[in-house]
This record gives sequence, structure tokens and C-alpha cells, in this order.
Amino acid sequence: MKKIFFYVAALLLLISCDDEPMYSCNEQTDRWVKENMEVVRNIDRDSFLTYSDSKKRAMYRAFTPEQRISMWKEKLNEVKMLSWNEKELSHITKLEEFIDMHEECFGDVQSGENDDVFDLFFYQWQTYAIDSLGWDRQTGFAIAGTLNRMKGNREIEGGDFNMRKSIQTRSKSEECDCSSDFLNDFCPIVMDCNDKAECEKVPDSCGWLWAKDCNGLCDFR
Repeated sequence: MKKIFFYVAALLLLISCDDEPMYSCNEQTDRWVKENMEVVRNIDRDSFLTYSDSKKRAMYRAFTPEQRISMWKEKLNEVKMLSWNEKELSHITKLEEFIDMHEECFGDVQSGENDDVFDLFFYQWQTYAIDSLGWDRQTGFAIAGTLNRMKGNREIEGGDFNMRKSIQTRSKSEECDCSSDFLNDFCPIVMDCNDKAECEKVPDSCGWLWAKDCNGLCDFR
């Protein structure tokens, strides 16, 4: 059932009535990505990070699997340059090793088997980080739940979250921007992922390594 749902969700996002791919529920953002596909497919990390979070997600959906992998590896290289002890650094390196061993997880649609492998790895990875390293959930999010840069072991540079309005004042037609996945809600520390909010659900660009569906909106606690 989970596998069937994912295929249906991917179909709804990536195929419109005239068989053109869609990268965002926002028409202007979707059009921008399509009109600038050459830029999107050749963008470097520094340029990518200058865009709004919503546009980053749309661009990410248009990335090739190789681009997605490259973006995450560059992010993790930056993360490793921060102040970590030996055990913490080794734990971050496990993410890189997982990416190298499971590149199939970065395609447009994961198989049910790949999805299970992915979920098990991150359940174990986050559980160890919390129980053995003393990390909180925000640290995991800052490392592997956003492509934005870290400026400390919990803080994130950039992003649109500090300008967010509450759920009550936001448009009901807004695209979902977070995943309420297990052990993490993939929002900044002052927010929670509200999976009861009315928003357009889309696959990819949320959750661990942006490989999960976006199914909620980040809302202030």
C-alpha cells in the first residue's frame, strides 16, 4: 500500500494533464524552473543557496539523481568542518557512506524495498545520535534535513522560517514544506511540522536527505 501511494503521489506532482512535468504547485515557481532548466541543471551550491526555500525545493525536484547526491555530499563536507568530537564526526561520515551505497534512493521514485532500507538506516542513525551522542532532534535536522548551511551544531543559516506567518494566516492553497516523519518533524527548533494543516502534499524535498514527501507546514509552537 505504501509503495502504491508513493507512485500515485509522484504521478500527481510530476505529470500534469498535458503530460508536462511539474516541479511546484505554485504556477510561477513551476514556470520559472521550466524556463531556467539549463541554469537549474548546472547550478552550483553557493548559487543554489541564494534562492528561497520554496524555490530550492522546486529546483531540487528538477535535479538529476547525480545533482541531488552532489548537493548532499557538499553539505556534509561543510558540516564536518564544524567542531565535532571523534565519535560525532564518525557518525556524520556514516551518512556519506550510506549515500555512496544507496544512490538509488535519490531517483524520482523509490521502490518499497529501498524505502524500507532508507527508513531503517535513519531510525538507527537518529536513535544512536540521541541516545549515545547526546544530540537533540534539531541537530539531526540541521545536518540531514535541510540543505541550508549550519553555523553551529544546531543552528541553520538562511531559510524562510524566521519570516513565517502562523498557520491561521497562511493560504490554504500553499504547498507543504515539511515532513512529519519518524523521530523528527523537520522544522527549525521553534517550529513543529503540522501534518493537519491544509496544504498541497508533494513528493520529494522533505525529510531525511529530502527524500520524503512534504506532508505538512512548519508552524510556530
